[in-house]
Amino acid sequence: MTPDVISLLVYTGLALLYIAPAMIASSRGARSQGGIVAVNLLLGWTIVGWWIAIIWALAARPMKACPHCARAVPAEASVCSYCRGALASPVEIARHANPQTVATTVPTSPRLPTKSPNQGFKRF
Repeated sequence: MTPDVISLLVYTGLALLYIAPAMIASSRGARSQGGIVAVNLLLGWTIVGWWIAIIWALAARPMKACPHCARAVPAEASVCSYCRGALASPVEIARHANPQTVATTVPTSPRLPTKSPNQGFKRF
């Protein structure tokens, strides 16, 4: 390997290490993802700023969207704290991950909301 290739690999590795807090926050679906990315990009060149960003990214709780109100709720929640709608349990998620079970539990033609001219959206 030539010195140019080695230096390219070192710089690429350092660049990936520099944006590691942003990648971790993005992959975990952290609620404060924008703040982590901002601290990482603006203060990450200082070692203290990078450590703050990486600790913040690792401490952030994973979030998921509520299917009823679309707000971010903790990934381990079973009931939405905003609309009190039931969220999918881990058993249901595992059941739908198996294609043989999906064919028996999920209808082939789901009913979608329809819009009538006078009443807005209506569910069946």
